[in-house]
Amino acid sequence: MESVRSLRRRKSGLQWHSLLRRPGARAQHTLDQLNQQLQSAVRAFPMERLSQELGSEYSACIQFCGTPQHDLYHAGQIVILKKALSASRGAA
Repeated sequence: MESVRSLRRRKSGLQWHSLLRRPGARAQHTLDQLNQQLQSAVRAFPMERLSQELGSEYSACIQFCGTPQHDLYHAGQIVILKKALSASRGAA
């Protein structure tokens, strides 16, 4: 099983660039797979290590809680961009 750290790195790194080149349904499928892998890695993570740092100054618990918040932040950015693009098309 892939480590939580490497999954987070894959999810936040180059994966996004490749997703931009894919049609919507395929990109959504890839994101769903990454999220399932991350959930599995978090479930398998030892509870006694939740207070330990995980690749940064933040504990594993803080990072696990922050991941969905981070995803929602980017989802909000996408909504704003879609609205701006829609408005600019309507103004043309």
